[in-house]
Amino acid sequence: MQSVFITGGTGYMGRRLIGALLAGGHRVRALVRRGSESKVPPGAQAVVGDALVAASYADRVAPCDTLVQLVGVAHPAPMMKDYIAVRSQVEQAIRDAGLNATVLRPWYVLGPGHRWPYLLLPFYKVCELIPSTRASAERLGLVTLPRMVAALVHAVEHPAQGVRVLEVPQIRRTAFYE
Repeated sequence: MQSVFITGGTGYMGRRLIGALLAGGHRVRALVRRGSESKVPPGAQAVVGDALVAASYADRVAPCDTLVQLVGVAHPAPMMKDYIAVRSQVEQAIRDAGLNATVLRPWYVLGPGHRWPYLLLPFYKVCELIPSTRASAERLGLVTLPRMVAALVHAVEHPAQGVRVLEVPQIRRTAFYE
């Protein structure tokens, strides 16, 4: 049993991850904005704070075995370059600090409210068959929400030694679910 602290616990993936972790016997605390405490799934503890202001919650992260960072917003294409740059800086800071971490990099997670890309699946399959487009199609592939949650649970239950990065193909292979 792990003690897990989740940022973004009331969001698209966070609510489902909390449910899966609780079902697996883990203890879960979730960072939430004031007024969102009731959105945390039953069985998890809400920790009120602002994800963009570390001082509002940093002293309440410990004790935990695992921190899962799921705070996110929809990023229009022009902002993706900045998002990727910041993500790269954070990943480098984790490496520089000598921390253990698993970084999951899904391109797009399919699920409720996020289904329009299903229309692209035939295009992806064709691109995966063409040698010159295979690598990009696999790297930029689509991941289902249950598969992503399963990969996150797997990362919690099988901690990395050093920094482990899972792109779409690895997320698909790592995610065991019914």
